[in-house]
Amino acid sequence: MNPTSTAMLDESFALGEEIAVMAANLDAAMHRLLTALRTFEASGEWGRQGALSCAHWLSWRVGWSLHSARERVRVAKRLAELPLIDAALRAGACSFSKVRAMVRVATPENEAALVECAKYLPASHLESVCRKTEAVQRLAAQAPGEEEARRTCRRHGTDAGMVRIELVLRPEEAALVWKAIEDAADGSAEPSVSGSSHARRGEAPDGSAPEARHGTAEPSVSGTSHWSRADGVVRVAEQWLRGNVPDRPPVEVVVHIPEGTPGADPTSNPLDHVVTIDDGTVISDAVARRLCCDASKVEVDEHGNAGRRTRTVSPKLRRTITLRDRGCRFPGCTNHRFVDAHHIEHWVDGGATTKENLVLLCRRHHGFVHEHGYRVEMQHGLATFFHPRGWKVEHVPGGTRPRPEPPSPDITPATNACHWDDQPVQYEHVVSVLV
Repeated sequence: MNPTSTAMLDESFALGEEIAVMAANLDAAMHRLLTALRTFEASGEWGRQGALSCAHWLSWRVGWSLHSARERVRVAKRLAELPLIDAALRAGACSFSKVRAMVRVATPENEAALVECAKYLPASHLESVCRKTEAVQRLAAQAPGEEEARRTCRRHGTDAGMVRIELVLRPEEAALVWKAIEDAADGSAEPSVSGSSHARRGEAPDGSAPEARHGTAEPSVSGTSHWSRADGVVRVAEQWLRGNVPDRPPVEVVVHIPEGTPGADPTSNPLDHVVTIDDGTVISDAVARRLCCDASKVEVDEHGNAGRRTRTVSPKLRRTITLRDRGCRFPGCTNHRFVDAHHIEHWVDGGATTKENLVLLCRRHHGFVHEHGYRVEMQHGLATFFHPRGWKVEHVPGGTRPRPEPPSPDITPATNACHWDDQPVQYEHVVSVLV
């Protein structure tokens, strides 16, 4: 072999070793990032900036896909409970791909064995081990005869005023229900799109969290988010109650609003201005103002006689602003299904119900404006939003200047080397050790 070819081969080998070192440094840097991410997620700052979840915030601010963001948040939380795996990632001795697989099945009892497996198995084989281990763990957790007893449907009130509905079904039953929810959530099972389901239901919150994107929408692997599925559950119920009359309201929730309450001074004590739903549930005047933005209205005189039902936003006007806004206009929000027409200057304060004074907001961000101090103004025909602290909420976040981290002197080409001997993996033995 001539000297030139030998030099090229030596250079290529050195480049490969440099790549191995850089990859290990990237994994060590990923550990630092995940540690910071865990702290940030626990602080709740992402929610104060209008994001539905920390993953939404990462998608908007950092540019990760939502799937990647959710994976990193999940791994960051689990690493706090798994010191051996955490240490392996910190040292760059274990790749993030391997860590991501291990934390799905790791326990204090099998953590050391998993780390040992990671030294000898490529990532694809380790993922197979973890999938098989997860299946065994799931089967082992189910005692004989418990299946029917565990099949339940319960309803619980929460301290936050929401309602939790828990449904436990067999896998095949759950698949059927989940398919109906997913179809309703992504609109494929929607019989009618002439107006928001919120307005049709008669002006009361449905307890679901809508699509938001600064937070952005957080789709699952199938493209549907956990909070749009909550709207999907409500939609399935609505369709059942409507029967074969799509335009019929499924159920009417009546909100009793004393005359003058929605226009009450917002700086006064909210306990002085409360209204009730028909079942006696008390809501604040801020919630009442939100419900009045886009609802049907029936005025009742002092003798209890109900007048004619009217819509604050007509179907024609709703179509107009829907064509203009194409969904929620809160920065970063992609929701275009579960939206309300928001009066920038509320009609109870004299604001006109015109397209210039209306903007579409998903129900989550509609609540941000009415109940959490966010403000919206129309500037040059565009809706501009302001944080309660006064700063403008940007559609595109500002750039950042990266702070370089020096490579760890402890990382060498052998740090993250896989010691697999190329022999078939004895999955039965490995999984039996782990479980």
